[in-house]
Amino acid sequence: MLEVKNIKYVTKNGKLIFDNLNLKINQGEIFGLLGSNGSGKTTLFKQIFGISQPQQGEIFIKGKQLSKGGNEDRTVLKQLGSLIENPSIYEHLTARQHLIMLCNIYETDNIHINPTLELVNLTSVADQKSKTYSLGMKQRLGIAMALVTQPDFVLLDEPLNGLDPEAILCIRNMIINLNRKSNITFLISSHILSEIELIATHIGILHKGSLIYNDINPFGQLECIINNEVITIDLQNDIIKLGLKYFSQNNQTIIYLGDEEGKQATLAMLLKHSLSEYLITPCNIEHLYKRYTLS
Repeated sequence: MLEVKNIKYVTKNGKLIFDNLNLKINQGEIFGLLGSNGSGKTTLFKQIFGISQPQQGEIFIKGKQLSKGGNEDRTVLKQLGSLIENPSIYEHLTARQHLIMLCNIYETDNIHINPTLELVNLTSVADQKSKTYSLGMKQRLGIAMALVTQPDFVLLDEPLNGLDPEAILCIRNMIINLNRKSNITFLISSHILSEIELIATHIGILHKGSLIYNDINPFGQLECIINNEVITIDLQNDIIKLGLKYFSQNNQTIIYLGDEEGKQATLAMLLKHSLSEYLITPCNIEHLYKRYTLS
């Protein structure tokens, strides 16, 4: 669906944003992109859509390379939906008029307007001018604009900004249902770690120009924490032989156990190495994020 290969981007003032960044998202995934302010999340979204260009590297969508010249290769972008930064809303237009405008631009049928308004819970105010909308309502309109053309790949940049708890729940359930029932692929950036943990199938952590973590969402899985002082080369080799991922930092090694089979294999391995001081605990996205960004 999306493949980013070795892109490098330096701003005009010399700040390095991406340094050989690689990312692959497959059809049907919900990919949660995490990172601090300034880490490049929004910049990546803009480069996917050609709003800005990397100095080197390649970006492919559905196998088609997006050329820098803005030629016919970029027609694939019409099959994408997006909300990047703040939604482009005209205050003199209603929500319905915004969606009609987009359908006309993308030359798609208007039959999806009412169902889309219902999805984001804007039906009751669909014919009010958007200048009367709250911040959260405008955000929901921006999400509706990303969905109304029926794309199979949707990019949402901080889609939960300005939403109250009820609206967050609505959007969360909508994303999960669209993914499961319609196989829509999502790339979502957010500062709200707990929300990404609840909806993402895969997680990437963008830090200092690179994707330093890129794997399935570990939510609901287990990890084994061991003191580094008892980690030997033989033990490290056995972890690798089992196909398990691990992370060492601050006098600890964390082994990501995955499923029950991984847990049992790890326990047998620890017994083999006569290790008795370890802790098996549920994975936590907040702990995961801190491990990889505070090193």
